[in-house]
Amino acid sequence: MIRRLLSLPLVPLLVVGFSTSSILAQGQVELHWLTAADGHGYLEVQGAPALGQGLLRIECSASPGEEALVRQLPLALDDHGQFRLPLSPGNLAGLSWRLSVRAWGPAGASGGAQTSGPLVLGPGFASGPRAYQSGEVLITEFQRNPAEVSDSRGEWLELQNMSDQVIDIEGWTLADDGSDVVTLTAGGAGIPMLPNQCLVFGNELDRSLNGNVFVQYDYGAFHLSNSADEIVLLRPDGTLVDRVAYDAAGSWPAAAGRSAALSWDTRDPFANDLGQAWCSSDYIYDATLGDRGSPTRANGNCP
Repeated sequence: MIRRLLSLPLVPLLVVGFSTSSILAQGQVELHWLTAADGHGYLEVQGAPALGQGLLRIECSASPGEEALVRQLPLALDDHGQFRLPLSPGNLAGLSWRLSVRAWGPAGASGGAQTSGPLVLGPGFASGPRAYQSGEVLITEFQRNPAEVSDSRGEWLELQNMSDQVIDIEGWTLADDGSDVVTLTAGGAGIPMLPNQCLVFGNELDRSLNGNVFVQYDYGAFHLSNSADEIVLLRPDGTLVDRVAYDAAGSWPAAAGRSAALSWDTRDPFANDLGQAWCSSDYIYDATLGDRGSPTRANGNCP
C-alpha cells in the first residue's frame, strides 16, 4: 500500500495570484491542504522565493517506529512563490507522514535564502482541508465602521475582477456565516465587471447621505459588524468565490472611519484571509469629511 501510494505520479500544477512577501516572515514556508470544487485535494506550498526552486521531502511509514519510505520531488516555484501538488490528505489514512519543503531563490541553493516548513500528519490529524475559493472576483476593501455617518448609510465593500474576462455578477450572493444573505441584482440589466475593474457595493447610493462614497450598486440588507464578521461571495450555483472573516483584534485593521484595504501584492483568495494582508486606508475620499478609503481605486501595498 505504501509503495503504491508513493509511486503515484505527483505532477505539479503551477498557479498564480499569491504573494506572501508582506505577510510571512522572511524565510518562512507554509504547507496547506486545499480541497477543490471537484473534490480533489492538493498540497499547496506558499511563501517560498518567487521563481525559485524547491525540494519536497515525503516520509511515510505504516506505523511509528517502522522504517520510513522517502521520496523527494523537485519544485519549480511560480512568480508568486507558490506551488501546488495533487496530493490529498485522504490518501494518508492509517499512515504516518512527514512532509517538509526546502526552497531557495533564483540564485540557487548556494546564493539564495533557504527555507523549510515541516508538516506532520497521521491518523486523526487535525490539519483539515481549506475550502476551495475560485478567486476570479476578490473582496479588496470594506468599510465596516464609518465615523462621519451611521453604519446603516456609510458601510460599503469593494469587489475586483481579477480575470482577463468580463464577468457578470448579477445573481451572485453576498452572505456571512449568520443571517445576512443578499443576491446582487440590477433588475436584470446585469452587473458586468471589466477585467481588473473594481465595483463598490453599499447600503446607500445617495452620496449626500453615505459620506460621499461612490457606491455603484445597492446590496440591500447586508450588514458589516464592527467587531467580527464574514464577507462571503458565492456564484449562483453555490461555488465559493472568496471569503474573508475579519475580527476586531490581532492584525485586522479596525480603526473607525478608515476602510480595511487589501494590499496590492496579496490579491489572492487565500492571501486575503489573513489580517496581515490588510491595512487601514490613508486615502481621504471626501475633503470635507474625515472618513478614509479608496473605493473604486486600486489599493497600494501595505507598509
